[in-house]
Amino acid sequence: MNSKHLLENSKGSVYFSDLKGESQRNLFNKLEELLEKVEIKSRIRPNKLVAIKLHFGERGNTAFIRPIFIRIIVDKVKEYKGLPFLTDTNTLYRGSRSDAVSHLPTFMSMNIMFGEYIFSLKIDKLIHY
Repeated sequence: MNSKHLLENSKGSVYFSDLKGESQRNLFNKLEELLEKVEIKSRIRPNKLVAIKLHFGERGNTAFIRPIFIRIIVDKVKEYKGLPFLTDTNTLYRGSRSDAVSHLPTFMSMNIMFGEYIFSLKIDKLIHY
């Protein structure tokens, strides 16, 4: 089966919102509405890990989700008793995110903002494997 055939038979939905902030409906409200629209509560199992895939960013790049929005998603997962963790993927091109070893130092050196919002999250449980 080729990928075109799979795409044609896909019944997935894509939800999005514009980035216009309004006095009664700001971007944080819109994000929470999107999370409810995708029925996030039904997708989270209590005390189970929940991956939150994002782009951590890298030097010279501004195309990543701002930490305050990630915080809203993390808080929502925790509200439904999930165990959230942040994850990114390596890149195919050479650079500071091309392997797992260099990924964390890139994250740490690039994102003071992430440190303020994400690293300040209290660790509720330590998970051992």
